[in-house]
Amino acid sequence: MTETFLGNEAVVSPDEIVDRRKPPICPHCLVQMWLTEFTRKETDHGSREIREYECKQCGFAASSEVRGPLGAGH
Repeated sequence: MTETFLGNEAVVSPDEIVDRRKPPICPHCLVQMWLTEFTRKETDHGSREIREYECKQCGFAASSEVRGPLGAGH
């Protein structure tokens, strides 16, 4: 097992951090859903993030869209 000492953690680029929010709960099974796809688009009018989720138990699919000002997620 590799040891990690405080202060030796690798710096993670904001582009590699997909989502800091907790995934939704499936309305049918009450199980936490998996993030299956993440898309971020930047335009002159702002940013748009689309997250697609799927329930690992029953297969229910859902998506959410977040819009923000240009560069808001960085």
